[in-house]
Amino acid sequence: MPSNATITAFYNFSPNTKARASQVQNNFDVFRGHLLPVHPSTSTSADNTYDLGSTNYRWKNGYLNNVFSTATFSNNFYQGQTTSGWRIYNETTTNDGDLYFSYGGNIANVFPKTQGFTLSAATGKIAVSNTITASLANFGGSSSGAFLISGSTVTLSCISGIVELGLMDIGIASSMTAEESYILYGNVVTAGSANVRIAFSMNGNLVSNYYMSMEGNNSGPVSVRIPASSLKSFVSVTQGSNNFSLVVGGLNANSTVTLRARLYSKQIF
Repeated sequence: MPSNATITAFYNFSPNTKARASQVQNNFDVFRGHLLPVHPSTSTSADNTYDLGSTNYRWKNGYLNNVFSTATFSNNFYQGQTTSGWRIYNETTTNDGDLYFSYGGNIANVFPKTQGFTLSAATGKIAVSNTITASLANFGGSSSGAFLISGSTVTLSCISGIVELGLMDIGIASSMTAEESYILYGNVVTAGSANVRIAFSMNGNLVSNYYMSMEGNNSGPVSVRIPASSLKSFVSVTQGSNNFSLVVGGLNANSTVTLRARLYSKQIF
C-alpha cells in the first residue's frame, strides 16, 4: 500500500490480455491504507479535483480524528447540501486568519485570530480610542446642549447584532494612589445643583445616555468622582461601518465635568 500517501502506479488492463498478479495487487493497494483520488486518464493521484460523495449519494457518518483544510481555510465547511445553510470559513481578503460563521450568506459570528486595540477595527475585533482627557465647566443651560468629546471617536466594522460601548481604564495604575481613569462631575457655585448627561453616539446620533444629578450645599461647591468603567451600554446595529463617540451635555449652567478614560466598542453578536 502507499506508504508515503501517494500513488506510484495504477495499471489499466486491456481486453483479452493477461494480467499479472503483482499488477492487480498494486491496484488493490491503492484502495487500502491511505485513500487517494485517482485521475481517470493519467492513472495518478489527483489533487483538489474530486468529491467524496455527492448531493444525491452521501456517506452516512464520518469518524475522523483530525480534519485538515488548506493553509488559508479557503475550502469551506457547509451544513446541508447547498451553500445557503451554515458556513465556516476563513476571511481571505486580508488573509488575517479570522474564523467566520455565516448562515444564508450573512455573517453570524467571528472569532479573530489576533486581537488588539485600534481606532478602526474589523468585524470581531475591538475598537479603542486614545486616552481622552476633557474638562468642561459652566456649560449647558438646556437639555439640548451637547459637546462631542474630541478624540473619542472610534470606527467598528459591524454585522447585524449588538455592540457593547463603554469607557475603560487607560492603563495600569502606577501606584495605589494614582488617579488613572475617572469621571468627576459637580457644580461650581455654592448651594448649586449639578445635572450632567454623558452619552454615547453612533454616526452622530445619541444611542444611550446617563443622567447624573447632585445637590450642592451652603459650604461650597461639591463634586462626585466615579470610575470611568462604570459607564457601559449595549446598542443594536446593522451591518456596515459605524462611528462611535462620547458626548457630554449639562442641564444647568453650573455643571462641571472632568474625565480621563478610553472609549471602546466591540461586537457581542
